[in-house]
Amino acid sequence: MVCEQDARRVVRYELDGSITVLVDNYGGKRLNRSNDIILHHDSSLYFTDPDKKSLAEFDKELGFASIFRINVDGDLVLLANDMNHPNGLGFSVDGKTLYVSNSRPDPYLHAYLVDSSGFLINSRIVGEMPYGNLGELSGVPDGLKLDAEGNIYVTGPGGIWIWDKHEEFLGVIELPELPANIGWGGIDNCTMFVTARTSVYTFKMTTPGIPKQF
Repeated sequence: MVCEQDARRVVRYELDGSITVLVDNYGGKRLNRSNDIILHHDSSLYFTDPDKKSLAEFDKELGFASIFRINVDGDLVLLANDMNHPNGLGFSVDGKTLYVSNSRPDPYLHAYLVDSSGFLINSRIVGEMPYGNLGELSGVPDGLKLDAEGNIYVTGPGGIWIWDKHEEFLGVIELPELPANIGWGGIDNCTMFVTARTSVYTFKMTTPGIPKQF
């Protein structure tokens, strides 16, 4: 599954090379620019659709930024529209909390509880992620992933910001250039891959990532 920002849609790439469009509109109005997507343990898909500044005003058909769910039957459900610019997202280990990075104009880590029907409730801010926090390396909250112990990793100003499973801020892994997104791989799923502006970095981590989160 892939969010195609420029095409303003969510698609599935098939094994034969063809592309299946999963969603490209909500209520007959085109999506803004779908950004990040993840898989819930119930096999539904959650994705962010920020109200991008790069879209001309006349192209903004929805008029708000959103978090959506694609149900197993293909139905598209609006879950939240109370964030300025929802970007990266990831579930807690038990799937009961959804963490979302907000890029701008207010940079922070956000959280929702996921109820038994998959809807988002109890919207709250976990922590601020101020611009230019680490000297010359500015940037915004972007990609987000969790590991198997529930630690939360968010790319942002100066590097990768980390909170533990209790949402206590641990610190920042500083990088020589601004990171965009992260993910785990390798045989033991303990290698973190980091995409940055001109490079891809890897770290050998002691804790594996949560499997099946894109």
